[in-house]
Amino acid sequence: AAAAAYRGAAPVLQEKAGSDLSKIRSSVLRASIEGGDVAVERIIRDAAKMLGHALAGVIHLLAPDVVVLGGGLVEALPDLYLSEVSKTVNKRVMESFHGTFKIVTAALGDDAAVKGVAAWAKIELERRALSKK
Repeated sequence: AAAAAYRGAAPVLQEKAGSDLSKIRSSVLRASIEGGDVAVERIIRDAAKMLGHALAGVIHLLAPDVVVLGGGLVEALPDLYLSEVSKTVNKRVMESFHGTFKIVTAALGDDAAVKGVAAWAKIELERRALSKK
């Protein structure tokens, strides 16, 4: 995206952040796409497709019921990102996996890691308490 801004292919991104990687955040990328930067939208869609390819392999290996996507891009562009990932995964997984999993966006946002660790710690403490009895 920084290269696209530098080359002039993403004028909205260039205006908002230039080609400085430290200023290019998910909210700026969303604004860039909303402002009509087709090159940035293509980059984000391509990244989501690559994730979809990787997730298809994960689904083949682990057969999860749910795949939860989180992070800045997912939060900033949930419809675009989830749509591209889901389409790609569904094209790539073996037919026997169709309909066996869901791909959803994380509901906890920035608190996901902290709440996950807290839940794990609670379960671990309860397990240890039971093993001492």
